[in-house]
Amino acid sequence: MGWGVVELNASDTRSGAVIEGIALRAGLFQTFGNEGISSRNLILLDEADNLYERAEQSKKKVKNYSDRGGKKAIAKTLEQTKQPVVITVNDLYNLTKGTGSKIKRLALTLKFQRPSAVSVAMVLNKVCESEKLEISQDTIRAMTEAAKGDLRAAINDLQSLAEGNKKILVEDVEKLGSRDREIEMFDTLNVIFNSDNYEDPRTAIFNLNEQPREVATWVSDNIPIMYKHPSDIERAYDKVAY
Repeated sequence: MGWGVVELNASDTRSGAVIEGIALRAGLFQTFGNEGISSRNLILLDEADNLYERAEQSKKKVKNYSDRGGKKAIAKTLEQTKQPVVITVNDLYNLTKGTGSKIKRLALTLKFQRPSAVSVAMVLNKVCESEKLEISQDTIRAMTEAAKGDLRAAINDLQSLAEGNKKILVEDVEKLGSRDREIEMFDTLNVIFNSDNYEDPRTAIFNLNEQPREVATWVSDNIPIMYKHPSDIERAYDKVAY
C-alpha cells in the first residue's frame, strides 16, 4: 500500500516520552514520498505487554524504569492518532491492567488462533513436494504434533532435518523434538531462577507451550541444583507448592 511503518519493539526504550515523541507524532502527521505525495503511516507497537510501569516495578524492587509511563502514552496515542495503530501482545491482561485499562476501551481486540494440525500438515506437505523430500505421513504427523500449532517452528524443524537429507524418518523428528524441548526448558529455567522481576519468568513460561504442572516439576527438580543453603531451598519449594 506504500505506507510508511513506524515501529517500536521490545528491544527499544518505550517510556511515555519516547512513545509520544515517536508514535504519537507519527500518528498526527502524514509523511511525503519521493514524488511529494502524502503517505499514511502504520504505527506498530510490538510486544507492548512487556512494558514495565513504575508502580509495579517499585513493588518488585526493580531498578529499570525505562518504560515508565508507556501505557498512558499508548492510550494518548490511540485517542489522538490520525493514522492506523497496530499493537501486538502475548498477554492482553498485562497491557490493559492498571494504568492500561483505557487501552482496551480504545482498541479493537483481534485474537489470533494457532493454526490447526491439519493446516500445519498441509503446509509441510507442500514444502516437501516442492523440495522433493521423501517423507511419510506418519513423519508429517509427528512434526505437526511436535510443533503444537507453531507453523514457523514446524517449518524450521523441517529445514533442519532436510539439510543433507532427502529422506526424513519419524525417528529423526523424535530426536530433534527431544533436543529442542530440553533447550527451551533450560532457557526458561534460567530466566525463572535468575530474573529480578516477575514479568520475565511469566512471559518465558507463557511462550514455552508446556503445561504449568510440567514446568513446576522441572523447577522443583532443579531447586537443589540452583540453591545450596537450606533456607533458600525451603523458601523455593514453598513458592512452587504455593
